[in-house]
Amino acid sequence: MSDKPNKPRRPSKRRAKMASPRRRLNTPGFWASIVIIILVIGYAQVIFAIQPHPSGEKVDFSSFTTLADKGDIKSARILDQDSYIEGTYQRGDGASRAFNTPYLRSESSRGALVELLSSNQIPFEIDQQQVKAILPNLSILLPSLLLIVVLVYFIMAFRMGSGIFGSRSGAKKASDDDMRLTFDDVAAQPQAVTELRELAQFLAEPERFAKLGARIPKGVLLYGPPGCGKTLLARAVAGESGASFYSISGSDFVEMYVGIGAARVRELFRAARENAPSIVFIDEIDAVARKRKSGPGGSEGSGEEQNQALNQLLTEMDGFAPVEGTIVIAATNRPDDLDAALLRPGRFDRAISVDRPDEEGRGEILALHARGKPLAADADLAAIARRAFGLTGADLESVMNEAALLAARDARIDISQFELEGAVTRILEAPERQRRLTMRDRTIGQQTLDAERVTFDDVAGVGQALDELTEIRDFLIDPTRFNEIGARFPRGFMLVGPPGCGKTLLAKAVAGEANAAFLSVAATEFTEVFVGEGSGRVRDLFGRARALAPSIVFIDEIDAIGARRENSPDGHREREQTLNQILIELDGFRGRDGVIVMAATNRPEILDAALVRAGRFDREITISLPDRQGRRDILQVHVGSKRLGPDADLDALAGITRGLSGADLANVMNEAALLTARRGDAIVTMAALEEAVERATMGISRTHVLTDDERQIVAVHEAGHAVVAKGVPEGSLPHMISIIPSGRSLGRAWLIDTH
Repeated sequence: MSDKPNKPRRPSKRRAKMASPRRRLNTPGFWASIVIIILVIGYAQVIFAIQPHPSGEKVDFSSFTTLADKGDIKSARILDQDSYIEGTYQRGDGASRAFNTPYLRSESSRGALVELLSSNQIPFEIDQQQVKAILPNLSILLPSLLLIVVLVYFIMAFRMGSGIFGSRSGAKKASDDDMRLTFDDVAAQPQAVTELRELAQFLAEPERFAKLGARIPKGVLLYGPPGCGKTLLARAVAGESGASFYSISGSDFVEMYVGIGAARVRELFRAARENAPSIVFIDEIDAVARKRKSGPGGSEGSGEEQNQALNQLLTEMDGFAPVEGTIVIAATNRPDDLDAALLRPGRFDRAISVDRPDEEGRGEILALHARGKPLAADADLAAIARRAFGLTGADLESVMNEAALLAARDARIDISQFELEGAVTRILEAPERQRRLTMRDRTIGQQTLDAERVTFDDVAGVGQALDELTEIRDFLIDPTRFNEIGARFPRGFMLVGPPGCGKTLLAKAVAGEANAAFLSVAATEFTEVFVGEGSGRVRDLFGRARALAPSIVFIDEIDAIGARRENSPDGHREREQTLNQILIELDGFRGRDGVIVMAATNRPEILDAALVRAGRFDREITISLPDRQGRRDILQVHVGSKRLGPDADLDALAGITRGLSGADLANVMNEAALLTARRGDAIVTMAALEEAVERATMGISRTHVLTDDERQIVAVHEAGHAVVAKGVPEGSLPHMISIIPSGRSLGRAWLIDTH
């Protein structure tokens, strides 16, 4: 940007840089710091001087008395303030040696000491130490002076609204490196860049706009989730236009003492006007511009300070205090909380949404942050972008940085797909780990984090349910096709069926087919002890789903909160409030473009009528236990990498597993693999599969030994089952009769499903 012609502000920048050290020397904070340093050094010197520093060898008082009585003490000096005796004594070899002896500081002790020295005719003197006599008073006076200086400084700082070194506003001026940012460094926000480019052109060429009588907006509000690039966009505007950039957080305006925040606002805009053209960027403006309360108790303490700071901000943006060549850009992720006076025309004229990037945008951001990083040939940024549901620009930057760290840790020279997959998994799992650290976090619903997408190819044995769910996939992929012909797509789909039949798997498959975000939550997570907490979690969940659109919200076991409401006044108040909030979200009062709600239950008869009426859960999809062909297909899906023996007959296995759900069949295949590994075999045989079926349905064989009479009774009983099953119309053939006790059963007759 150094080639741009709009550089008349540079001399003022140099003057500002030259003058700022002189202004800093004249601030109260500078001189207060000098005085404080002098007082602290003086206090340290006084404390050091108060301590006794005798010379010579230390001799205890009893030894000193013995030496004095023998006449070995040659000279002595009594230090009155230190309570020490210094002098010389004669050793046994005739050599003189310096000594010091402490004594008890009292009039009687000093008198006895003088008498001892006089009686033994030892020359001595008494040092009154007049200087040390006043040091204890100084040790009390200096801390008092230090406290007075600090209090005086704080009073002056409060009146002037300044900081400790005179930086009154607390704003940070952008460095030259930050000013190099341009719109080329911003990806996945084309609409925001288009609108902000006008501001950059105005700051670069204000005369062209003035000739046409155009009035550029005084303020622009950027709103969106954290990490989506609001600060980056503001810096890019400054970089494109060459304007000065002042960055400050809204919380910096809120102080404990009333008036400081307003003074900081004035100082900030004064500095911005002196360095015009300039941009004032206020991050988290909701901290200072939250809706003001009315009535008693609405403005006390820090609330009054917040109101004064907001009023000063409004004054600076109005025509009463013109800010020619200065534009205010603010950022927030809570635009609904802002005061209405801030958003009226003439203040923040523009509001620009900065949303989470879609898949294409995520790919652009990853490519942007991959500059300068060596990528391996197998690195697929498009696949990473496809996996990174809901990640913001800051998250994607962290993905690339984490991948580089993983590659460096493994001593690689480039970043492979393995490191990229590991990095995106870490970043995706971070919010879930943080959620587990808090006991009552309202953020619920687990986003799909699996590396492998679930598609319809991974689902078997669900009959016609796939045909109905294909419509959801088509709508999420291309909603315009449905909207153009005026079709209202169902808002909710209810999956009904016994446990383990694949309801959750089906919902995941729809999300995988449509490449949509998948938010899974159990209805019991909405239930809390505190009234209102559950409904708040519902709002947060649907808000998160809208931010991740296209997305699917899957509520498992919805009967936990969707059961019929009773007329009891207090019995289920929290559950009913939660259900009411779900109904509101499903209604047309809240737009949810690109969001489909799916729920699962095995007790549809107890659901509240308001939940299943038209316009809410419009469709009910029944998922029954699989038939024989469905069971065979499910077994084939779960074979996976398991090596089956030549005698393993999945069709025959499907015939003896009547009544088992998809989850049961998956457990059968896994149990067979465990048995095979435990026995050291290389392949899964039919015998292992049949034993796995017995374990999955009956439990592990018991060690209880039956008597001959008991075995005969069990055999006759189970044979009766087989005879009756064969004799009834459309009966089943027996496969095997077992009299081995398993679980809670003493035997079993296995029947073949012939239908």
